[in-house]
Amino acid sequence: MEAIDEEMLPAGSSFILDQVKEIIEDNRMELDEIQMYLEQAGGSL
Repeated sequence: MEAIDEEMLPAGSSFILDQVKEIIEDNRMELDEIQMYLEQAGGSL
């Protein structure tokens, strides 16, 4: 994944970028939980 140069973005974009990063992080944690649950149930993703 390419890094985004925040200086190239319009004003206010870094705030939106932070929000997006937070959402991705939350989803990643939920996926990890689902994967653990599936492994306990004997399956895998």
